[in-house]
Amino acid sequence: MIYFKLKNVLHQGRASLKAAPTEILTFEEEQDFSVMCLRISQLFFYGTIGLLLSWLALFYRYSVPSTRTTQQYELPHRPVLDGPTAVNEKLQGVAYILKDKIEGPESLVVEGDSIYTGLYDGRVVHIKDGKIVTEVRFTKQAKCGSFETEPLCGRPLGIRRLNEKEFLVADAYLGIFAVDFKSGNFRHIVKSNVPIDGRYMRFVNDVEVLNEDEFVFTDSSSRWDRRHVLHIIIEHEATGRIFKHKISTGKTTVLVDNLFLPNGVQLHPDRRSILFAECNMARIGRLNLETNEVTPFALNLPGLPDNIRQGAGDTLWVGMAGVRHAGAPSVIDAAGPYPLLRQIFLDFVPEYWWIKHVHLIRPRHAMVIQLNADGEIIQSLHDTKGTHIQDVSQVSQSGDYLFFGSFHNRYIAKLYIER
Repeated sequence: MIYFKLKNVLHQGRASLKAAPTEILTFEEEQDFSVMCLRISQLFFYGTIGLLLSWLALFYRYSVPSTRTTQQYELPHRPVLDGPTAVNEKLQGVAYILKDKIEGPESLVVEGDSIYTGLYDGRVVHIKDGKIVTEVRFTKQAKCGSFETEPLCGRPLGIRRLNEKEFLVADAYLGIFAVDFKSGNFRHIVKSNVPIDGRYMRFVNDVEVLNEDEFVFTDSSSRWDRRHVLHIIIEHEATGRIFKHKISTGKTTVLVDNLFLPNGVQLHPDRRSILFAECNMARIGRLNLETNEVTPFALNLPGLPDNIRQGAGDTLWVGMAGVRHAGAPSVIDAAGPYPLLRQIFLDFVPEYWWIKHVHLIRPRHAMVIQLNADGEIIQSLHDTKGTHIQDVSQVSQSGDYLFFGSFHNRYIAKLYIER
């Protein structure tokens, strides 16, 4: 508007000068012209001040470490894939259950011809002979299965049998439930909207049963929920916790704090300690349930460990959410010394873009490992191209078969193994 008024005044002025060279602007026209110039000057002045303040804020944000949420870190040198971790293509022999009919069967309980799992759209299902026979939802949301609706619908992750009738289900947003698939009923045992030691649970992940009255479970972060898992990874923040809950009293206590994205949790074969995966550190820790002492169990793994489950005998299967080894680049290893670059990335790249494009930088190599009771790798299975399976979150063994869960695959995979 200022521009057009000024243009009009100047145009009128030029026209007047042509018609009568000795004619000058009126007092009112001179005032209008002065006001327009003043407003342009003010606009330029305040715009310059705003730009300078923005630059100062950015300088402060990125030059003062205390203002950043990203932390500097360094992982051990990536291991070489040899011996029990030598590359093979055994995972290319998988068969599929409910292919393209389900999404994100993260955790599995396999009992005979039945499989129990939670899905991306918030359902917890009982699968029998390859068909869904029962499904349970924890909310009444009509539309589920998207980035926007995930907190409203819930996202069931870890699942375990609690007793003869019920299963425990860890929901990333809602907490811990006990589910009776036969009746379709459920109990909300632990609620995420109730703070524990002054902090809320943002990302409930896995659960393990100690007995019919007690269980332990992980919360991967008290800062970010499951949709923002890349924030947890890129910031390298350590607000994850492990809890113990007693059903009869309703009491929840913190067992371990300050963990880097803890996810899978599993009783050690000795049943006196629990194992927990610390995904962001590529390691598995061991917690003595009697002394609460934490010791290393498996360090510098060739991937980012997810769920841990009992295998044959005293062995343990570990799903790998990502692979890291000396023979290939690793973003999580390379990014450690550069917290500033990671902060800029977090500030300027929208979350929804990550979700759609993270596969462009994530290795397609799928791997699972088997450990003995001392934490030593005794076997690994691979699909190096990711043509048959990717991103295994859990391995469940039942007889001569392995069943593979995933946080995003659209199937459950099954593999025959020779014992």
